Amino acid sequence: MKAKGFSSQKQAKNWLREKGLIPHQAEDITIKLIPKKLLKNYHTLVLHQV
Repeated sequence: MKAKGFSSQKQAKNWLREKGLIPHQAEDITIKLIPKKLLKNYHTLVLHQV
C-alpha cells in the first residue's frame, strides 16, 4: 500500500472509515491497518476463551 498524504487527522480518520480499516498496534512500534470486521471477530474470540 502506498503512503497516503493527509492534510488533517480528520481526513485520515475518514479515509480509514471509508476503507473499513482500524489501526492496530502489532508490536512495540508497528501499527498495522486491520479490517474492522476481522479485528472485532478476533477480540470476541479471545474474550470468550478467557
